Amino acid sequence: MARLFMAINLGHLDVLDEVLNEPKVIQDLLSLRAFDEHPLHSACSISSIDVIKRLLRVSAVGLNAWPGSPQRHCLNDAARNHERPEVTSFLLESGAKWTPPNSVYCRPVLTAIEHGNPTAARILIDAGLPSNFDDIYWDIALKNLCNRVNRSSVDMSVIENLVDLIPLAHLLEASVKTGCIDIVEYLLKTQRDRISEVMSTIMSFVDYESSHSPALDIVKLLAAAGAPFCLLSDTRLSTPAHRAAARGDKALLEYVYDKPLKGMTPYRYYNDLLAVSGTPEILQHLLDIGFDVYTLDERGYPPLLQMLGDWSWELKDTSTFIGLLRILLDCGADPSFTAIDCSTAVTRCFWFDHYGESYARPLEIFELLFEHERRHS
Repeated sequence: MARLFMAINLGHLDVLDEVLNEPKVIQDLLSLRAFDEHPLHSACSISSIDVIKRLLRVSAVGLNAWPGSPQRHCLNDAARNHERPEVTSFLLESGAKWTPPNSVYCRPVLTAIEHGNPTAARILIDAGLPSNFDDIYWDIALKNLCNRVNRSSVDMSVIENLVDLIPLAHLLEASVKTGCIDIVEYLLKTQRDRISEVMSTIMSFVDYESSHSPALDIVKLLAAAGAPFCLLSDTRLSTPAHRAAARGDKALLEYVYDKPLKGMTPYRYYNDLLAVSGTPEILQHLLDIGFDVYTLDERGYPPLLQMLGDWSWELKDTSTFIGLLRILLDCGADPSFTAIDCSTAVTRCFWFDHYGESYARPLEIFELLFEHERRHS
């Protein structure tokens, strides 16, 4: 069987003919039951029609009765074969059938789009296969397509041939999430009418951890196209500045932190931004570029209270909490809140200790608070 798969993968027809004349190989082939072991799985994905024809001759009863049920998957395999879209036509002409599965991995039209195979996608649609999918399936497939563009395994000319088959709002979201700047630029320049529905929220899809291109470049493109920096809601982590602070992206943070905010008042924005500043270094950077630690929230409390009370549970270790607290106290934050918030601070200290830290760390927090009060009393 090893020689069989080698001949299929390399497209060596002479070797394939020789192997398929061996009775033991034929016996093993017809006894296969697992789909992922079946030679048609490999052949339809990567091989020419000539290879597939030779495999089909092995079964006297035809493609759809071959043991192991490869017929359910062969069209999906062929959809991946973007260098040979004619394989899809050949399989349909040979009687290949498709039945709906319960898996995202066996939807041939979606697979063809995901692998940059527009010709096969149109062939399958013309054959009556479904082309409407739930959002979750589009999300997975289009992110994979964008990553193939990022890796240069799919050319942008292919994207241009796919736009009539894809919900472009989903494609813009996927390209922003993956940092596929080529697709973002293409859609903003040529498809503005078809992506307008998501422009008001598109900034929230910027991913600062898995973006192929620098997140700052993506944000600048979207901003130039008129995308707002803030969602029309009070959802936390909804702006590029929030997420840049949380992810430690100083360049992006410096660019966006003071941009116009629609739908969010400054105190809420700055408090939330301070609260998700995941490291002392980022907080110090915020202060260095003019961050206002004195902005009051709706209760009249400064952002430091937000950090101690509402958000300290987000910090994963006491050292980070102490580092943030020390910077805030040193920059001259209003001391009047500390007595008010001591009960919250106590709760947080014991929460940290519950997860295995020494009591010395909570004591250090109290020492900072009380020393701050003494200096300002």
